[in-house]
Amino acid sequence: MPPIAALVADDCVIPFTPDVDAPLGAVVVVGALVGVAQRAIPARVLGALALRGLYDVPRVPGAALPMGTRLFWDAAAQRAVADAAGGANRPLGASVATAQAEAATVRVALNHPG
Repeated sequence: MPPIAALVADDCVIPFTPDVDAPLGAVVVVGALVGVAQRAIPARVLGALALRGLYDVPRVPGAALPMGTRLFWDAAAQRAVADAAGGANRPLGASVATAQAEAATVRVALNHPG
């Protein structure tokens, strides 16, 4: 009997060709996927997006975000937020360290269900 699922990669990186330049570290939303550009990717050139890993991403200082907070990506503002905004913000992952109220970044486990 053939396997039900066949592993095609275990490093959680997918090929991606952006319409516009994607700088190194850019958080990119592609439908239901959120990934991070592993290198700068010029427009219309094949590159790669990481779908897993720990990343420091921008956030607006304000309330502290405890470790384990489910985070979403606000693509318009290019920042992590703790609010899905009725589905407008895509699931990003979960914080793996507490971000103090004054912190400009939060460390996130990318695509962790939180």
